[in-house]
Amino acid sequence: MMNLTIGWDASRVVFSQSIDKMDFSLYTKAKKETVFILDRLVLVIDEKKLFKFVFPRTNKIASYNLGPFTIEINGGDWPSYNWKAQNLEYINTVIEEIVKEKIYVESYSNMFGEIFESLRRYAEHKISFYAKNWNKEIPVFCVLSALGLTPIAPLIIDDKIEEIYLDRPGSLCYIDHAEFGRLWYPYIVTRLCLKRLGFYAQLSSSGTLSLSTNTIKAHIVTDFFHLRVNVDSEPLAFDGGSCIIRKFNFTRMNLYNLIERGTLTKECAALLIGLINAGYNLFVCGLPRSGKTTLCNALLQFVNKEWRKVYIEDVVETSTPLPQDKVVRFSTESSYNTDKLFEVTKTLHRSPDLVFVGELQTREQTLAAATLLNIGIPSIQTVHSKTVEGLLKRWREIYGLKEAGSIFYACFMERFNNQRLVDRVEQILVQNEQVHVTTLYKQGEIHYDVIKALGLEKVFQDGLKALIL
Repeated sequence: MMNLTIGWDASRVVFSQSIDKMDFSLYTKAKKETVFILDRLVLVIDEKKLFKFVFPRTNKIASYNLGPFTIEINGGDWPSYNWKAQNLEYINTVIEEIVKEKIYVESYSNMFGEIFESLRRYAEHKISFYAKNWNKEIPVFCVLSALGLTPIAPLIIDDKIEEIYLDRPGSLCYIDHAEFGRLWYPYIVTRLCLKRLGFYAQLSSSGTLSLSTNTIKAHIVTDFFHLRVNVDSEPLAFDGGSCIIRKFNFTRMNLYNLIERGTLTKECAALLIGLINAGYNLFVCGLPRSGKTTLCNALLQFVNKEWRKVYIEDVVETSTPLPQDKVVRFSTESSYNTDKLFEVTKTLHRSPDLVFVGELQTREQTLAAATLLNIGIPSIQTVHSKTVEGLLKRWREIYGLKEAGSIFYACFMERFNNQRLVDRVEQILVQNEQVHVTTLYKQGEIHYDVIKALGLEKVFQDGLKALIL
């Protein structure tokens, strides 16, 4: 076919080779949101507005299949992520049938997830009338399209996409790819898409978007994907709205995977495992997207199996526990009128052997970390910081750590180009206003002499045994 249309009236994508070969009846009849992807051009109709952008196609460096789509990665001066749909005529028919379906919702805690799963089962039922064999991605795409997210549906489905950036209406979308880093995507952001994402974020949390509340953060969880959606609306988002979608892969990334990828060495992994199981407090530090949560998820798999673990996070980013895991997870999303300090205090009555606290940012959250340090409950905590000096300066200003005496360990994550690395592991001793920092591991090299001098030789050996077993 010269043109291929996928989606429905309110949200569709039209693929064409060029303007000359484009069916202009599709253009003139375009309603709501329509994206025209041509060879070197992107046209987007946002209700009554038209956006046009010259989208260069540079040399193809990779390609792979994603359900009914073919994904192409282009390199050079204009690195981009491109998708092509197969001519599966029944997909549009199924999408239109889903649009007419009514859903009755019983749960209010994850309303979008319940709606999505009900529609996905309905889509699978309908698809079975048209095809005997079909990819699991097809019903997911049909539902996302029916919900008005056709242009970004492949990005939500593709596990290799880590983050989706929708900066403002009229801006070009770009993404972070697990293998190829930051890439352009042939889609010009529309107000309609931002409104839909804001609405779905409200369905997935207790927050709202209004003139007085211009920001909402929600985690959208289905059986197929887990998204953290941050939406800013006007007047805070001056140009008409903004959204960042962060994706969490359901596949458990273990330490062996991270060692194979070069994130850390076997010796570094053994040291971290040993320190945690010996009851020391570990802070995993780094800037956003440096891999802190991925490392914590991998380390938590090696915590003493007999320990009862309590996880406290704003938006849940830890891996879903297996049936045999002794794990209880709590979400302290601000709109639920609770916070980490309150939950950490309550945790003392939950008999934990280890506490994981995600994302220390506010004063209350940092006080939660101090509480665990002072009481002595083993913990793993993530925090945004690049250096010990920056970390301690913030802590001193918040709750006067200079007068406290404590010892803990910090693991610093870095991101170089598209590679996430454990840059160093340090012991931090704070006593009588003095800070003593000792490096145990740095840039791929384990410091055996330092480990021995600190009396951590058995801790390191126990970590090696746990890693091997």
